[in-house]
Amino acid sequence: MGRFEPTGPVDARDEGHSVLSLSWDVLLGAYGPSDGSAGAASNMPSALSVVRHAALYLKFPEEIDEAFSVLEQHAIRHGRLYPAALAALPFLFDTVRRGSPVAERVTDLIAEYAAAEPTLEPAMRERLHNLLVSHAHEIAGWLGRYDRAACALAMRAREIRTDLVVAIGAAETVSPVALLGLVELGAAPGRTIELALAMLDSPDETARMCAGAFLSRYGARSPELDMRIDAALPPSAPAASYVRRQAVDADDRSAERRTAHGRRRGRVRRRQARARARRR
Repeated sequence: MGRFEPTGPVDARDEGHSVLSLSWDVLLGAYGPSDGSAGAASNMPSALSVVRHAALYLKFPEEIDEAFSVLEQHAIRHGRLYPAALAALPFLFDTVRRGSPVAERVTDLIAEYAAAEPTLEPAMRERLHNLLVSHAHEIAGWLGRYDRAACALAMRAREIRTDLVVAIGAAETVSPVALLGLVELGAAPGRTIELALAMLDSPDETARMCAGAFLSRYGARSPELDMRIDAALPPSAPAASYVRRQAVDADDRSAERRTAHGRRRGRVRRRQARARARRR
């Protein structure tokens, strides 16, 4: 950002305003005000402008890295999210929407902001949640391009999860990352089981690992399937222990849900018995 001035205003289509119209001097980040008065490391308007016009800076990657350092170390720092990040989010979504050459890095940044939601005050937390949910359909549209970020965001909000699972169910192909995400999202939509079975034969170990984790949770377990998983992931493979751990964790979560359900049913039955006793 030191070499160039911002190339022009950055407008967020959803918000109807320019980045320069915001009061960055009162939007705080890790280094204080976000208007650059505390130094270049806190200049959010300039950072957003560089990221928005990243195509013009491709020959100067250090400028792009400096811009991201502001977004990654001022708007969020040591896992704590600041108000400046919320103000930046509409512009970051718009950057992705425009097909920026740094879109993948931007989506990962959005997911990082979302993961830090618990560090915000309740009112700000609700605002962040609502902002993310308002982009649920758009996030589902990232499928096939930015699967890692899409799955991470789907884990933060039920509305995003619903749209993404529907999109995966309708897709003709599925990535290893999406399969692994479905393990946490608790769904096996569409042809995902069929596609995961085919992925067990992939020459790529990461793909086999993700398919194995997915099928350990959702596959129709049989000696044949267990043999295929073992063949794809021999015990010496680093991924093998991960797949087995995923299966154990999934079984543990299922057992916990069954136990909780049983307790609820027991309480209902006891209340019904007491009610019958009183009527007598």
